[in-house]
Amino acid sequence: CHPQVSPSLLEFEILESVALGDMGAMNALIANCRALGIDFSLDDFGTGYSSLSYLKRIPVQTLKIDQSFVRDMLDDADDRALVESIIHIATLFKLSVIAEGVETQDQGVLLLRLGCDVVQGYGIARPMPAEQVFDWACAFVSDPQWCLWADVKWELSDLPLLVAQHDHLAWVKRVVLAAQGLSLGMPQAQLTDPHQCRFGQWYDGHGRQRYGDLPQFQAIAPVHQQIHALGSEVLRLHAAGDAAGAATVSTQLLAQKDQLLKLLDALQQAALMKIRDA
Repeated sequence: CHPQVSPSLLEFEILESVALGDMGAMNALIANCRALGIDFSLDDFGTGYSSLSYLKRIPVQTLKIDQSFVRDMLDDADDRALVESIIHIATLFKLSVIAEGVETQDQGVLLLRLGCDVVQGYGIARPMPAEQVFDWACAFVSDPQWCLWADVKWELSDLPLLVAQHDHLAWVKRVVLAAQGLSLGMPQAQLTDPHQCRFGQWYDGHGRQRYGDLPQFQAIAPVHQQIHALGSEVLRLHAAGDAAGAATVSTQLLAQKDQLLKLLDALQQAALMKIRDA
């Protein structure tokens, strides 16, 4: 139908389990398609057999990280380690790598920092009719944070900084939802004590060890303390039946949340400059 389109623009996906079902037939099929210029990717890598030996025997050009690992990698250290390992394996075998199921800004930034700069998922676009793709592609604007960090080579020891930023956002979201009548979903100490929440634990631990000498790091503490004070006040007003007061303080809380995010961006920039100057 479209003879003017180069076959090199096509890529077929195969599942691990299918690829191993009949290795000889699969390799012959791939070879025939490769002769036409068509590439192959191994889909859902990590969920099936995941034997390193068969990566030598199946001539694919791309590994696809299953979305089940990507979805929770900011909260689950094991999923994060699996994603990092798959990216490293792809690098060793000189393969491209694609992450499936990317839905949030932070997932994209983390993948960039781990060395995966090609993703798919609702964070890019939802499925659409073919006739809409061209207009969508022409109008697409990448996430500003992805553009900011796309060409930055980060050390893995800086990744907890991004996870801490995610933890901060999750904390504020829980407080706001609790003020709307949902469960707080965390111990009371994590609400009232800025040293007990996950962000505070990062700040007092890994954060202080790695960035404690930077003024950008020191500027975070008073803002973080104010956020906890505002969060406690929001829920106090909600419990007292003062919905209007809780809404007003929630607005202040969200403004402080944005201020802390700006401070974290400044810290990331300062940390990058420190790496470059080292």
